[in-house]
Amino acid sequence: MDDLFANYARLRDIGIAPYWCINHVPTLSMYYQDPGGNQMTLQIDEFDTNEGVNEWMAQSDFMTARFSMYSPIRCSAFSVN
Repeated sequence: MDDLFANYARLRDIGIAPYWCINHVPTLSMYYQDPGGNQMTLQIDEFDTNEGVNEWMAQSDFMTARFSMYSPIRCSAFSVN
């Protein structure tokens, strides 16, 4: 996770910000768009194993708790110096 937020900070410092940040739970994603309209996603896995993902997906609230938006500014404050 530190690499994702370090990259966020590096891009932020040169004026590039994600337009959308989503916690999909199995993954944490940041979506970027360049001036030409090309899109790019930077993401990390939130589980170390496939078994961990499968356990999470098997839980009863999977269908109602699939994803949420988040602020990289708040998250990166804990991950990047």
